[in-house]
Amino acid sequence: MKSVINRTDAPCLGESADRILPASTLPTHRAALGATMKRTVVLIAAAVCAAALAYAADTRKCTASAKECEYQIREMLADKRYLGAKVEDSRWGVVVTEVISGSPAHSAGLSDGDRIFAVNGRECTKGGMRKFKALLNEAATQDEGGKVSLTIVRSGRLMRISARLSVMSKKEIDKVVAAHIKEAHPEHGN
Repeated sequence: MKSVINRTDAPCLGESADRILPASTLPTHRAALGATMKRTVVLIAAAVCAAALAYAADTRKCTASAKECEYQIREMLADKRYLGAKVEDSRWGVVVTEVISGSPAHSAGLSDGDRIFAVNGRECTKGGMRKFKALLNEAATQDEGGKVSLTIVRSGRLMRISARLSVMSKKEIDKVVAAHIKEAHPEHGN
């Protein structure tokens, strides 16, 4: 019987990767390996689809009533100072995605795309949004009236922007309540 040396495509394995297979079994061996790989890919794809469907089915609705949510949101935001910028994590720090018109962030000159590196001289790149929000909350409760100094990068230039956190107006709180009701309590409509 004639034998064939089959070298795998893993050069890091060197000579130990050589296997001697009978020439008659080589096509069968490759076919079995191909079928196994196809089954594995199909199983992985099915698992990913199942996970995606389970995630999509989770509507993340509140367990409280819409009225209770509204009350709690209004209580929580009644005297809370805010900056007025939507942010998200990035590998370069916290990035501003939207500045609310008329907010302290808008008045201070913060812009979409600004990367925030520090709040009041304390770095927030490694802690991301969690650290950023903690530093803002700390500044909001200080006796200095919510003054914050933000170290940002805009268009490759390092800048420092000063803002004064202010209490949310009734109109701004109404927007937060409406957004929550729309997302978490769709049965209550607009």
